[in-house]
Amino acid sequence: MAYSNNLVILLGNVGNDPEIAEFSDGNLQASLSLATTLSYKPKDSEEWKESVDWHNIRAYGSAAKTIANYVRKGHKIEVVGVLKNNNYEKDGVKHYGYYVKVEKLILLEELKGKFEALEIKKIQENQAEQSAQSLDGDIPF
Repeated sequence: MAYSNNLVILLGNVGNDPEIAEFSDGNLQASLSLATTLSYKPKDSEEWKESVDWHNIRAYGSAAKTIANYVRKGHKIEVVGVLKNNNYEKDGVKHYGYYVKVEKLILLEELKGKFEALEIKKIQENQAEQSAQSLDGDIPF
């Protein structure tokens, strides 16, 4: 079997409020557009220019729930995922497209301290657990 890899990492700004769909089994799908910016300097210019690319993003399950609850237009996020084809035929015309299926989502906006507080609580729990584990070892005296 030949080696291959399909990994997409995007960091950008959400272009629209996410669209949330719920399937009959209760699972969620979140769809949004993500803008990424590339800065470049043309050969014939001293000024830097920017090129914006728009990416279609889809998330399912817990990532979709997080997007539904916390992500809005303008928020900065990082998405790690895989590139998926979105090819279909309608009325005899073939349509081609792609989207990024989210496998990992990182929220880069401060959202009223909610995630900061959650992160602090996790750190405190981990430290308490590590302290308890270190006390379980043999006492050297």
